[in-house]
Amino acid sequence: MTDPRTLSVFQQARDVLYNVQERGQDVAQAMSFLNQHRQHAALKGDAITEGHLLLMAGVANSSRARFRSAVHSYEQALALFNTQHYVADGCLADTYLGQAHRALSNYVPARAHLQRALSQAPGKHRSEIEARVKHQLGQLLLSVKDAEHAQTVLQESLNACDASWLPLAPWHSNDERAALRCEILCALTESALATERETLAWQYARDAMATADTLASPLRLGYAARAMGNAASIFGWSGLDASLTDPDVYYRIAHEAFVSVANEAEAAHTLFAQANSKARRGKRRSSALLFERAMVIYSRLGMTEDATRAADAQLDVM
Repeated sequence: MTDPRTLSVFQQARDVLYNVQERGQDVAQAMSFLNQHRQHAALKGDAITEGHLLLMAGVANSSRARFRSAVHSYEQALALFNTQHYVADGCLADTYLGQAHRALSNYVPARAHLQRALSQAPGKHRSEIEARVKHQLGQLLLSVKDAEHAQTVLQESLNACDASWLPLAPWHSNDERAALRCEILCALTESALATERETLAWQYARDAMATADTLASPLRLGYAARAMGNAASIFGWSGLDASLTDPDVYYRIAHEAFVSVANEAEAAHTLFAQANSKARRGKRRSSALLFERAMVIYSRLGMTEDATRAADAQLDVM
């Protein structure tokens, strides 16, 4: 049975992490809290608590695009879990490592961590781990332009998310499944668009927005609104539904949501998506300006591959 005092630490830490991810509060204060309690857990020899606090530190760093720091925290957590033979928790650490490496465009280690998590997932937590891993694998496949395979993997992720599963991490909120489902639907929107299934993409985007509306999460609102903008850019422009709102309205909502929680990486991804949309609509000058804004943010955050991609795209529309 979990010590009530440990549960209290996780409840406090969850609130701290929520304030970073969803309210844009200073990550340094969160790291101070997490490190203090992690050190206390280490002194007690409580590897499970120490490991999960390290995972939370990684998530906090990822929300500020400090992906290399996040990788370090996740690797420490994974080592602790492996030493104590906490297999399910190790799978979760591997999943977070895959996500961070994917954000750094390190696709080989990303895939290795995700495939290991999937191969080792114990039955009790199989559905949750499968949902999380295949969500990340699907996005990785989108990054390497394998949209058909991504569509299949992401649908499997959604199916696993909708299955019955027990929450693995003691710090995940009651809304965790709905939040994950929203993100999977956003990724499915992108795979459907990439495979020219515009009607299906529009449905996925609308489902993502409907899910986001049930959550007190500016972060998921940003994801869903960006998916709506991307879908509207194709769906509306093709004349399939002339009543759609201007895609730029959705991009503005998404950008404002990400800025409100100080998530610069996602704000830059939104500028990049809007730039692509404007280029598709023949608005080349405004597209070039948006690509430049995205490039500046990517460069400042050390996201060099994304910065190069934005610079190349800007040249293409000039």
